[in-house]
Amino acid sequence: MYWIVLYLLVILSYKNCLSTNKYSRKFNQLRNETNVTSILDELLKNYDKDIRPSNKKGAPSMVSVDIYVRSMSKISELDSEYTFNCYFRQSWRDKRLSFNTGPEMIIVNIKMLEKLWQPYTYFANSNMASVHKIPSYNKFFRINRDGTILYSMRVTITGKCPMDLKNFPIDLQKCPLIVSSFVYPLNEVKYTWNKSKKEKKAIVVAKDMQMSQFDLLSTDEYATDLVLNQNNHSCLIGVFKFKRQLNYFFIQIYLPCILVVLVSWIGFYIEREDAVDRVSLGALSILTMVYLIMECKSDLPKFKYFTALDIYLVVCFIFILSSILEYAVVHLKTKYIDEQDTLTVYRYLSLNRRGLKKFNKSLEEIEMESLSHSIRNNYAKYESETSDESGDDCSKYTPKIISVMNKRKFQNNIKSLIKSESSSCYKKYNRVSKIDLYSRVVYPILFAVFNFFYWKYYLNQRELLSI
Repeated sequence: MYWIVLYLLVILSYKNCLSTNKYSRKFNQLRNETNVTSILDELLKNYDKDIRPSNKKGAPSMVSVDIYVRSMSKISELDSEYTFNCYFRQSWRDKRLSFNTGPEMIIVNIKMLEKLWQPYTYFANSNMASVHKIPSYNKFFRINRDGTILYSMRVTITGKCPMDLKNFPIDLQKCPLIVSSFVYPLNEVKYTWNKSKKEKKAIVVAKDMQMSQFDLLSTDEYATDLVLNQNNHSCLIGVFKFKRQLNYFFIQIYLPCILVVLVSWIGFYIEREDAVDRVSLGALSILTMVYLIMECKSDLPKFKYFTALDIYLVVCFIFILSSILEYAVVHLKTKYIDEQDTLTVYRYLSLNRRGLKKFNKSLEEIEMESLSHSIRNNYAKYESETSDESGDDCSKYTPKIISVMNKRKFQNNIKSLIKSESSSCYKKYNRVSKIDLYSRVVYPILFAVFNFFYWKYYLNQRELLSI
């Protein structure tokens, strides 16, 4: 019984202590709120927000700024702008708001800012800037004992970024952010960068920030003057230095262009008599290259200068077009040689009447009326010369006789005929043009040399600009 009574007394004492502490905390909180309210009322009693604060007589008010970049959402070449999300913080000291009693700092409702002096900071080169307000306004306002005010907000800024795309897409871009006062000139408000002790920089970027097509190399900070409405204004310039990633452009643009050029070279290995195949391959390569050029330029603004990508596309187009022109030269040369050598074949055959009879017999089996007609006419032209040339050696006609065979059926008939008449005069015919043979070597070498110097030059240019 004694232990039960003792247990109940302990429980009641513990609950009483908890209740006392609870009411004590509420009382202290209420007292602190009362103190903060009384402090603010006292500070604002004779406060004039139209008078700017000054630590020294006649000296401009000092406003320090720092930025914490949370994310970069877009960099647009078409609109020449970039967008990022950040915490923008500015602080200044107003001795009229200093206090000696109460807490070390006072966190004030943002509406309080309307009753205080502020520097009216704005972004001079922004196309658009907005404060986040969901689920509530993302603003923070604090007053320290010495009168230092910290004003922080979360904003999304879309700023102008004048881009030099001569080296696109192997380029490096510098996008500025200009911070200044819209109202006060240089002799009244002066801005400075508030560099953090840890990072040694005023513009700090989140370590986990990633971008799809760019890498953020560094941020630079400057302080200078800006002329606005014929007055000098103090301004801060932060520069974001971006390097474009090449993975996307190499896979989507450069690699397809290289493959199209390589495919166009297949024509060098196709027999020169197969005109349809070679012309079709060349036309398909040209159309594919034109499509790639149009697709690449659709997302870019119109420039008065050539970009690095334009140069590469044009050179690839020239390689493809020249491969078609190469076949045109091969075809014309082959046609000229065939016409000359067809006459030589009949000139040789006219030396032997018995061979001519066999030749006419085989000619009836050939399904080429136009060629047959041309051959008969040529034979009639040279028939009168047979008597004078009957003693000629057939060896001087043999090379041309063999080289004239353009069609497989025609070639086989003539080969068998000449071989039966004079096996010593037969020589195997090679269908591969010397121009094609040279092209198989020259084109790849030239394209490899172009790629070597192209990539070496532009990659070195980007490295120099990144320093």
